[in-house]
Amino acid sequence: MKHTGTLLAAGMLPLLAGYGLNFLLLRLPLPVPLWLMGAALLVLWGILAYRLADPGRRCLPQALALCAVGLLMLALTGWQELALGAYWPNPLGFASQMYFLPALSVSAAVMSPFLKVITTWPLYAGEWVLLAAVSICGCALKHRREP
Repeated sequence: MKHTGTLLAAGMLPLLAGYGLNFLLLRLPLPVPLWLMGAALLVLWGILAYRLADPGRRCLPQALALCAVGLLMLALTGWQELALGAYWPNPLGFASQMYFLPALSVSAAVMSPFLKVITTWPLYAGEWVLLAAVSICGCALKHRREP
């Protein structure tokens, strides 16, 4: 149970990165392209999944626990965008957008050829899939290296 709590807590890191990136974007010119920062976040997410993975447990549940906060944020953004038609003007509405901000440009580059109309929710869903895939790869790599 302690291990699952650690994975869930680590799943909040993209939210903190999103708030930090939002702060920087509003105050400083960034010397690095956003897609490069997003790619770096995905690499760091894979390293985090590798470091936190327990070789004695199954890989998929660990990766999903790491991405559970993202799934909650995806559900919140989906509800706000698809059902309500607007984002909540409160911290919860803002947080659900900030979670996906760091790697949004990578998700847009991957998803845009497949979308006729680009709205944010499919981009957020694509980013969650990327985070989950990277988590699974990090956990699987740990399982292969440490029996």
